[in-house]
Amino acid sequence: MKLKEFLLANLWIRRPEYWLAEVPIVAVPVLLAAPGPRVFGGGFLWEGVALFFLLFHYGDIVNCLADRDRDAIYKTHLSRAVYTLGVRNVAAQTVGTALASLALAAHLAATSGRWTLLGLVVFGLFLGGAYSLPPVHFKSRGVGQLVCLWAVIFVVPMALAELFVSDRVSGGLLAVAVGYAALQMGAILVNTAEDYPEDLKFGIRTTIIALGLPRGIGLAAGLAAAGGACLLAALSWMARTRGLGVAGWAALAPLAASWLFVTVDLARLARQVASAPLEEGIARVKAMGRRVPVWVTLDAWATFAAAAVFFWLGGAGGRG
Repeated sequence: MKLKEFLLANLWIRRPEYWLAEVPIVAVPVLLAAPGPRVFGGGFLWEGVALFFLLFHYGDIVNCLADRDRDAIYKTHLSRAVYTLGVRNVAAQTVGTALASLALAAHLAATSGRWTLLGLVVFGLFLGGAYSLPPVHFKSRGVGQLVCLWAVIFVVPMALAELFVSDRVSGGLLAVAVGYAALQMGAILVNTAEDYPEDLKFGIRTTIIALGLPRGIGLAAGLAAAGGACLLAALSWMARTRGLGVAGWAALAPLAASWLFVTVDLARLARQVASAPLEEGIARVKAMGRRVPVWVTLDAWATFAAAAVFFWLGGAGGRG
């Protein structure tokens, strides 16, 4: 095996195409909860950030390992990467990544006394494995897939990230995480729906398969609408209680615009799919699916921008 081929295979199983989208998931809680810029100068935060990305790598490696034969048809580069490295090698990397995550989490918890941090990591590792692997296999558990992804991609990591700069997970941040997760899951459900024929063929009972295409897309639209409203309400509450003034409220304008754009798109798609035969509905989903990266990116970075402004205006302590 050539060195370049080996290195590329190790890179692909860590899904580098998602890394940029993962940055706001860790950055938003840190910016909203950080008491001031001094936290960025300490090693604790950056050790936490390393832990954060290790956990995402773990989930991605497990998924590549579990789906290696199915990916041979639709995501050939992932299947090829697993078999290039060898199944045992990838399994060993999965275990090693989990152990490294636990070691970092234990060190952070012991040095800070924030033992909730270790508990969240253990729970996240369980969800990350259970999503792709039997006997739980949340990916094929109908609505359980949605709940698992909502928790493991967004809510648990965002709660964990707050503990990198704070002693506890606050109610305000939890509301932000819940809303942000629901908003993004609306887009992700459309991405899942694009695989409707393939998932049906392979007997994978995703949320879309369990609900049917029309109800699944309707749920996606509802999640985006409700999630964005929750996110904006939580951030508005923070702006008011922290006394951030006009600048704080103005920082929410891009997020509000992004949310409306995504919600209108999804509502339109839901109406189209509801009134169309299945094959036409799938075609409409695939056509609209090209916008999923745009939706996810706009919502993610608009939320990041608002959090950055909040931090610049005074951090978790507001102007005072």
